[in-house]
Amino acid sequence: MCSSFYPSVNTLDRDMELDRRLLLAHCAAHGLSVVAGLLVVVPMALNGSAFKGRCALFSSGYWRTGDGAEPSEQLTVRQWGPPAACQFATFVGIFTVLYGAAQGWRYLFYLHGRHDDTLFSSFLTVLLSVCVLFLSGGAGAILSLGFSSWCDTVTDNDARPYSCAESQSVPLYLDVDTSSFYTELSLAQITDILNFINSISEKPLLIFSSFRRNQEELMQ
Repeated sequence: MCSSFYPSVNTLDRDMELDRRLLLAHCAAHGLSVVAGLLVVVPMALNGSAFKGRCALFSSGYWRTGDGAEPSEQLTVRQWGPPAACQFATFVGIFTVLYGAAQGWRYLFYLHGRHDDTLFSSFLTVLLSVCVLFLSGGAGAILSLGFSSWCDTVTDNDARPYSCAESQSVPLYLDVDTSSFYTELSLAQITDILNFINSISEKPLLIFSSFRRNQEELMQ
């Protein structure tokens, strides 16, 4: 009787330890998503303030030679980018922060209270995480393409003697503050891509957790 009892206890302990590690992994993933979301929202907000509410993403323009009292060469923006491009990237960042904070708190509660998701709750979590995955992927694509378009405008399709990173230190003679646009937009772009990768890496954890919940409910 004793020999048959101890293996069941050891199996239970291993299951509890596995559940604890899964919950910790979920907490870490959502903690990273909160940080990533903030590193998208803050730079986009600073850039929007510096550009007086205008969106640099997908902006188009050209360099022209000044006359008279004007500078010898200055950048003229033909059309600023659609505000929806910057607003969407900011929205995804805010949504990521709220979703990550809510999910992280929920998993911490489960970890402390030794509770776990039901099968239905796990299914909803998977659906929401897929939504976050597509949103972050879309925002990353918009940031990458829009930022590339703005850099092409600033560097005149690489015809200028400086790079896009260096152009934030060059007077562009616009009525907006361009002294830190590259730092802000590149940080938002890279962070959103990393958040997309983090969302992908979390999917195996969600699938495995849902599989375990399904097994446990079937055994009950």
